[in-house]
Amino acid sequence: MQISPGRGNNSGANHGTDGLKASQGGDPRKGREQYNYEFAESFFSSNDQLNTCALDIGGTLIKVAYLSDHYVSGGGQQKGKTQFLSIKIRGSQNLYVHFFNVNELNHTLAFLIKNGLMRQKIFLTGGGAHKFFFYIIDRIVKQEVIIRRGVSEECPLWVSKCHHCETTRTLSVELHPRGSSLPGGHTHEGVPFTKAVLDSFPACETVRIYLVREKVKQEGEGSLPSKAPYQRVDKSTDGGDNSPEKELQGELILQCSRKDEMHCVMNGLYKLLSVKKSVVRYDLLIKKEVPVQVKLPYEPFIIANIGSGISILLSNGHNKYRRIGGTAIGGGTLLGLAQMILQKVSFEELIRLAAPPGRHSSPGRLSSPGRHSPPGRHSSPGGHSSPLDLTLRHVRPDAACTGAPPHAEHALAASFGHLSNILKMKSVEDEKSIGQAVARSLITMVSFNIGYLLHLLARIHGVRRWDVSPFFWLS
Repeated sequence: MQISPGRGNNSGANHGTDGLKASQGGDPRKGREQYNYEFAESFFSSNDQLNTCALDIGGTLIKVAYLSDHYVSGGGQQKGKTQFLSIKIRGSQNLYVHFFNVNELNHTLAFLIKNGLMRQKIFLTGGGAHKFFFYIIDRIVKQEVIIRRGVSEECPLWVSKCHHCETTRTLSVELHPRGSSLPGGHTHEGVPFTKAVLDSFPACETVRIYLVREKVKQEGEGSLPSKAPYQRVDKSTDGGDNSPEKELQGELILQCSRKDEMHCVMNGLYKLLSVKKSVVRYDLLIKKEVPVQVKLPYEPFIIANIGSGISILLSNGHNKYRRIGGTAIGGGTLLGLAQMILQKVSFEELIRLAAPPGRHSSPGRLSSPGRHSPPGRHSSPGGHSSPLDLTLRHVRPDAACTGAPPHAEHALAASFGHLSNILKMKSVEDEKSIGQAVARSLITMVSFNIGYLLHLLARIHGVRRWDVSPFFWLS
């Protein structure tokens, strides 16, 4: 594994704002597959941009996005396409998403390295992007050194030079992989590459690692200073021919950036809004996803970012957004309860269990439920309610005076409230059926809570457009 440009199935995500106008054309007769190809093509337009992978380290899960010609499971075995977790890019290449528990960071990095999915550019988001920033960089660089040197153990890394650009918040580091001493008993010129080096630049968002091949120094050279030499670069010299970064020797082997999660969510949403048919709603009459034609101006709108908890943002324009609410009942609640009830179950398995037969969500889209009726008026999409839930038809005699419409007999009355069915299923001991019912009830319970909160906040702020991300929640 050499994380160099142009190697293998390079993946990428452009976080810039220029040159990102998506293609609005395409033959509609070719369906969703052709559309996804055009959508992704507009975001991944060069090999340099494709040389990227990304990790979102949240409170409950680590989400990994990578580009490959096949889906790779956690055990390293190839699988067919995961229909709701892949987007066709070009040719046989697909963008895949894989999930790990938040305590499996080592396993996550090993998964990327072992399967040749690590790339030269890595983007990190989520709370863990700051907590594990150095650890991830150090682990990747040391693994790269082991492969390049052909050895089986790690060696210390030493910083000989580093340049910090305050304008771009980029730290460029020149590293030498050597032993603890040089021939003749002389010490290294530089300081050990430790977390303290990155902590010296708390505002740094991007770290660029240059690896210098080993050289045997002449006797009498070098001493171990207490601080690595670095130079702050102002805007006038950054990126030019005289930039101090040009003086760094060695090969650029890694560029790791940590990004603000909410900023990425809003930027990604605006990019999706420029793509035809990227916003869909679920039509309750025909029970199908229907593309929504986005009419400008799109603002104001609110979006629910579903993670371990839920953050709800109000946008009044590009880069003009603020948090207006949230709830602690979110993805962390869902997965935590699932682990307690179903024992060892992954997030992907939970989504598959809950999905009705033949129905899968589509990645790269935003759901726009703002035109739906308020939550609770209907059962889950397609009428596939869980047998563990109590619906209005079960309590209709007691609810005759509540004003509920006659056609709302499948409306959810109580999550996990159908005790008689629960006892029947427990006596039968059909593990698969129980798992499907529990998964569907859990997702319905959490989703309805989010829907109610979204509906109320939309009414409070006078907003008629609201979105939910990620989309596969509505599967």
